[in-house]
Amino acid sequence: MCCVTSVYVVGHGLIEADATIDDGGMLKLMKRRRSGARPTVEVAEVEAIEETPPALTLMEFLNRAYVEHVDDLVRAHPLEKAMDLAVGGSGDAVSALEVAILRAVGLTPTSDVLDVGCGSGRMVRRLVEDGHAGAYLGIDVVPALVEYARQKYPDCYRFEVGDGLTISTEERFDIACMFSVATHLPFESIFIIFEGVLAALRPGGTLVVSFLELGIPGHDHVFDVSVDTFRTARAHNQFVHRDDLRHIGELAGFGFVRVASEAESAVPIDGMFVWDDGSVLEGEGMLGQSWMVFAAPS
Repeated sequence: MCCVTSVYVVGHGLIEADATIDDGGMLKLMKRRRSGARPTVEVAEVEAIEETPPALTLMEFLNRAYVEHVDDLVRAHPLEKAMDLAVGGSGDAVSALEVAILRAVGLTPTSDVLDVGCGSGRMVRRLVEDGHAGAYLGIDVVPALVEYARQKYPDCYRFEVGDGLTISTEERFDIACMFSVATHLPFESIFIIFEGVLAALRPGGTLVVSFLELGIPGHDHVFDVSVDTFRTARAHNQFVHRDDLRHIGELAGFGFVRVASEAESAVPIDGMFVWDDGSVLEGEGMLGQSWMVFAAPS
């Protein structure tokens, strides 16, 4: 495809030209005289110029990186393992922790849940086991993860592909969560998502957001790994101070409720689960990220 203007100066005259590309990739300008002196040539041939594709927006770039990251995992591992690694691994343990956190902030068996950044449906594992009766909608930017979740879980758990910013639903929910979402996005996109989540919550609804903050040993380790792998990384790890995250939430219209750092965030767990490293989660556990709770206006 070529970018061609329709008016050209050839010799001493101004002409209007019809442009065609021959089989050899040469651009032919067939003149139609408009004004001025007689042109010195009737036909001009120039090398065809390839159209430069538009630059990706930041969100398109990040979304593409995550899609390619998941594609790499699928090529390297069996599907079940790839889908688990795509959301950080240790799926059973993390699912139990995420649902335990939601229970701690008000989740009931009939709560309607909005899961932003649902990945391959990790949290739904525990909801299914618990027989959760409320509505559930999960949104993610990676089509392969969404399709996997649709195939794996009952139809009452719905999954949709999103653009990473827009919350496209007319439904209203009691509780929303963003687990491992603010950990990968710039502040501006977090704010935009917060606005969309607020519009999707019922009055007084709850939002839980997990995040990484520097100065906490476990999180500092993530930062060290991010630095070591930065030149080849296919995903971005974002660190945010709790005061900044609170401010973003309040700017979006939420009320701040509370924050729990990794050391303060232990929640009771029903059952026993094994982490990928072989250690056991039982009795109570911590997510490995801090988390903040917001409330929609009543």
